[in-house]
Amino acid sequence: ETMVNYSPDSTLALLNLASHKIDLLKDKKLASAYRADNNLRMADYWVFEDIKKAKEYLSRSHDYYKSNVNNKRLAEIFCLKAQIIKLEGKVRIEAIEEALPYFDTALTYALLQDNPKTPAFIYYEKAITLQQAERWQESLENAFLDIQYAELSGDSLSMAMSYFLMGRIYNYFGFSDYSEPYIAKAISYGDGMF
Repeated sequence: ETMVNYSPDSTLALLNLASHKIDLLKDKKLASAYRADNNLRMADYWVFEDIKKAKEYLSRSHDYYKSNVNNKRLAEIFCLKAQIIKLEGKVRIEAIEEALPYFDTALTYALLQDNPKTPAFIYYEKAITLQQAERWQESLENAFLDIQYAELSGDSLSMAMSYFLMGRIYNYFGFSDYSEPYIAKAISYGDGMF
Protein backbone atom coordinates (compact mmCIF):
# COMPACT_ATOMS: atom_id res chain seq x y z
CA GLU A 1 0.00 0.00 0.00
CA THR A 2 2.79 2.39 0.90
CA MET A 3 4.83 1.51 -2.18
CA VAL A 4 1.95 2.33 -4.54
CA ASN A 5 1.87 5.87 -3.21
CA TYR A 6 5.56 6.56 -2.64
CA SER A 7 7.60 4.44 -5.02
CA PRO A 8 5.75 3.76 -8.27
CA ASP A 9 8.95 2.63 -10.01
CA SER A 10 9.26 -0.50 -7.89
CA THR A 11 5.57 -0.99 -7.12
CA LEU A 12 4.67 -3.17 -10.09
CA ALA A 13 7.62 -5.50 -9.50
CA LEU A 14 6.58 -5.91 -5.86
CA LEU A 15 2.91 -6.45 -6.73
CA ASN A 16 3.84 -9.08 -9.34
CA LEU A 17 6.15 -10.79 -6.87
CA ALA A 18 3.37 -10.79 -4.26
CA SER A 19 0.97 -12.26 -6.82
CA HIS A 20 3.45 -15.06 -7.57
CA LYS A 21 3.90 -15.78 -3.83
CA ILE A 22 0.12 -15.80 -3.33
CA ASP A 23 -0.21 -18.46 -6.05
CA LEU A 24 2.17 -20.68 -4.06
CA LEU A 25 0.08 -20.61 -0.87
CA LYS A 26 -1.53 -23.93 0.04
CA ASP A 27 -4.23 -22.29 2.19
CA LYS A 28 -6.68 -21.22 -0.54
CA LYS A 29 -8.81 -19.12 1.81
CA LEU A 30 -5.76 -17.11 2.87
CA ALA A 31 -4.63 -16.89 -0.75
CA SER A 32 -8.02 -15.43 -1.76
CA ALA A 33 -7.77 -12.77 0.94
CA TYR A 34 -4.25 -11.79 -0.08
CA ARG A 35 -5.20 -11.82 -3.76
CA ALA A 36 -8.13 -9.45 -3.12
CA ASP A 37 -5.80 -7.02 -1.40
CA ASN A 38 -3.19 -7.40 -4.14
CA ASN A 39 -5.87 -6.73 -6.76
CA LEU A 40 -6.86 -3.54 -4.94
CA ARG A 41 -3.25 -2.37 -4.85
CA MET A 42 -2.94 -3.25 -8.57
CA ALA A 43 -6.03 -1.15 -9.31
CA ASP A 44 -4.52 1.69 -7.32
CA TYR A 45 -1.28 1.37 -9.28
CA TRP A 46 -2.90 1.21 -12.74
CA VAL A 47 -5.46 3.99 -12.26
CA PHE A 48 -3.22 6.64 -13.83
CA GLU A 49 -1.48 4.28 -16.27
CA ASP A 50 -4.27 2.14 -17.75
CA ILE A 51 -7.85 2.70 -16.56
CA LYS A 52 -9.10 -0.49 -18.21
CA LYS A 53 -6.63 -2.60 -16.20
CA ALA A 54 -7.42 -0.62 -13.06
CA LYS A 55 -11.14 -1.35 -13.47
CA GLU A 56 -10.50 -5.08 -14.00
CA TYR A 57 -8.40 -5.37 -10.84
CA LEU A 58 -10.85 -3.23 -8.88
CA SER A 59 -13.76 -5.41 -9.97
CA ARG A 60 -11.96 -8.58 -8.82
CA SER A 61 -11.18 -7.02 -5.47
CA HIS A 62 -14.73 -5.74 -5.05
CA ASP A 63 -16.15 -9.18 -5.83
CA TYR A 64 -14.15 -10.62 -2.93
CA TYR A 65 -14.95 -7.88 -0.42
CA LYS A 66 -18.68 -7.95 -1.20
CA SER A 67 -18.87 -11.33 0.50
CA ASN A 68 -15.87 -10.92 2.85
CA VAL A 69 -16.65 -7.50 4.28
CA ASN A 70 -13.71 -5.30 5.22
CA ASN A 71 -14.83 -1.71 5.81
CA LYS A 72 -11.43 -0.15 5.13
CA ARG A 73 -11.02 -2.01 1.84
CA LEU A 74 -14.60 -1.26 0.73
CA ALA A 75 -14.01 2.43 1.52
CA GLU A 76 -10.88 2.32 -0.66
CA ILE A 77 -12.74 0.52 -3.46
CA PHE A 78 -15.56 3.06 -3.64
CA CYS A 79 -13.14 5.99 -3.42
CA LEU A 80 -11.13 4.49 -6.28
CA LYS A 81 -14.33 3.96 -8.29
CA ALA A 82 -15.10 7.67 -7.89
CA GLN A 83 -11.60 8.61 -9.00
CA ILE A 84 -11.85 6.35 -12.05
CA ILE A 85 -15.19 7.89 -13.06
CA LYS A 86 -13.64 11.35 -12.84
CA LEU A 87 -10.60 10.32 -14.89
CA GLU A 88 -12.67 8.55 -17.54
CA GLY A 89 -14.91 11.59 -17.82
CA LYS A 90 -11.87 13.87 -18.07
CA VAL A 91 -13.19 15.68 -14.98
CA ARG A 92 -16.23 17.04 -16.85
CA ILE A 93 -19.06 18.19 -14.62
CA GLU A 94 -21.21 15.15 -15.53
CA ALA A 95 -18.43 12.77 -14.47
CA ILE A 96 -17.88 14.72 -11.27
CA GLU A 97 -21.58 14.55 -10.39
CA GLU A 98 -21.60 10.82 -11.16
CA ALA A 99 -18.53 10.26 -8.95
CA LEU A 100 -19.77 12.11 -5.85
CA PRO A 101 -22.16 9.38 -4.58
CA TYR A 102 -19.27 6.89 -4.64
CA PHE A 103 -17.34 9.14 -2.25
CA ASP A 104 -20.38 9.11 0.04
CA THR A 105 -20.51 5.30 -0.06
CA ALA A 106 -16.76 5.20 0.63
CA LEU A 107 -17.29 7.45 3.65
CA THR A 108 -20.05 5.18 4.95
CA TYR A 109 -17.57 2.30 5.07
CA ALA A 110 -14.64 4.44 6.23
CA LEU A 111 -16.55 5.74 9.24
CA LEU A 112 -17.34 2.17 10.34
CA GLN A 113 -13.69 1.36 10.94
CA ASP A 114 -11.27 2.61 13.54
CA ASN A 115 -8.70 4.38 11.39
CA PRO A 116 -9.25 8.17 11.04
CA LYS A 117 -6.71 8.35 8.21
CA THR A 118 -9.14 6.69 5.76
CA PRO A 119 -12.05 9.13 6.23
CA ALA A 120 -9.55 12.02 6.19
CA PHE A 121 -8.34 10.97 2.74
CA ILE A 122 -11.86 10.47 1.40
CA TYR A 123 -13.06 13.85 2.73
CA TYR A 124 -10.01 15.37 1.05
CA GLU A 125 -10.79 13.71 -2.28
CA LYS A 126 -14.46 14.68 -2.03
CA ALA A 127 -13.57 18.30 -1.20
CA ILE A 128 -11.25 18.50 -4.23
CA THR A 129 -13.99 17.00 -6.41
CA LEU A 130 -16.53 19.53 -5.14
CA GLN A 131 -14.09 22.32 -6.05
CA GLN A 132 -13.88 20.95 -9.57
CA ALA A 133 -17.68 21.22 -9.68
CA GLU A 134 -17.45 24.82 -8.40
CA ARG A 135 -19.30 23.79 -5.23
CA TRP A 136 -16.96 25.65 -2.91
CA GLN A 137 -19.22 25.90 0.14
CA GLU A 138 -19.67 22.11 0.20
CA SER A 139 -15.94 21.74 -0.37
CA LEU A 140 -15.31 23.89 2.70
CA GLU A 141 -17.63 21.70 4.80
CA ASN A 142 -15.78 18.56 3.70
CA ALA A 143 -12.41 20.24 4.26
CA PHE A 144 -13.33 20.90 7.91
CA LEU A 145 -14.15 17.21 8.32
CA ASP A 146 -10.93 16.30 6.53
CA ILE A 147 -8.90 18.34 9.04
CA GLN A 148 -10.79 16.85 11.98
CA TYR A 149 -9.97 13.28 10.91
CA ALA A 150 -6.43 14.11 9.77
CA GLU A 151 -5.66 15.56 13.19
CA LEU A 152 -7.15 12.49 14.87
CA SER A 153 -4.93 10.29 12.70
CA GLY A 154 -1.77 12.11 13.74
CA ASP A 155 -0.41 11.40 10.26
CA SER A 156 1.81 14.23 9.00
CA LEU A 157 0.99 13.71 5.34
CA SER A 158 -2.77 13.72 6.01
CA MET A 159 -2.44 16.91 8.02
CA ALA A 160 -0.26 18.60 5.38
CA MET A 161 -2.80 17.79 2.66
CA SER A 162 -5.72 18.88 4.85
CA TYR A 163 -4.20 22.21 5.84
CA PHE A 164 -3.21 22.93 2.24
CA LEU A 165 -6.76 22.22 1.12
CA MET A 166 -8.22 24.58 3.72
CA GLY A 167 -5.73 27.29 2.80
CA ARG A 168 -6.65 26.92 -0.84
CA ILE A 169 -10.36 27.27 -0.06
CA TYR A 170 -9.89 30.39 2.07
CA ASN A 171 -7.70 31.84 -0.67
CA TYR A 172 -10.47 31.17 -3.22
CA PHE A 173 -12.91 33.12 -1.06
CA GLY A 174 -10.39 35.98 -0.79
CA PHE A 175 -9.53 35.51 2.89
CA SER A 176 -5.75 35.47 2.67
CA ASP A 177 -5.43 36.26 6.41
CA TYR A 178 -7.14 32.91 7.10
CA SER A 179 -5.44 31.12 4.23
CA GLU A 180 -1.82 31.86 5.15
CA PRO A 181 -1.76 30.13 8.57
CA TYR A 182 -3.18 26.94 7.00
CA ILE A 183 -0.62 27.05 4.19
CA ALA A 184 2.15 27.58 6.78
CA LYS A 185 0.93 24.52 8.72
CA ALA A 186 0.79 22.51 5.48
CA ILE A 187 4.40 23.43 4.72
CA SER A 188 5.45 22.61 8.27
CA TYR A 189 3.86 19.14 8.22
CA GLY A 190 4.89 18.44 4.64
CA ASP A 191 8.50 19.59 5.04
CA GLY A 192 10.91 16.90 3.95
CA MET A 193 8.25 14.63 2.44
CA PHE A 194 8.35 13.30 -1.10
